[in-house]
Amino acid sequence: APAPGAMVAVQGYPTLVRAGRVVASSVVNKTNVWRAGVGAMGDEIVFAVGIASMAEFAAKMLLLGCTEATYLDGGGSTRLAVREKGVPSVGSTENRRVPSWLTCEPSRGA
Repeated sequence: APAPGAMVAVQGYPTLVRAGRVVASSVVNKTNVWRAGVGAMGDEIVFAVGIASMAEFAAKMLLLGCTEATYLDGGGSTRLAVREKGVPSVGSTENRRVPSWLTCEPSRGA
């Protein structure tokens, strides 16, 4: 659950995991491509990037411990960069412009 007073909104399709169960298995997309998703694991938010079919990616989000998860995007625009020494960026190596991105910063109290 979000911290008191926090506002959380994420738009994505399809929902991958709902109430601790994979729900994206009915989405017919068996292509193994780069995929990105966001999920909730208790009071933590999890971002994941990997190569998988839609159903496999949903199952991986569940294995990470997500009780809720949604798909963000995939293909050539998928990239995860972490500003932490020794943590490599992962994702598509396709060099192209993307119209939007998602950034996360730790809370000031962290």
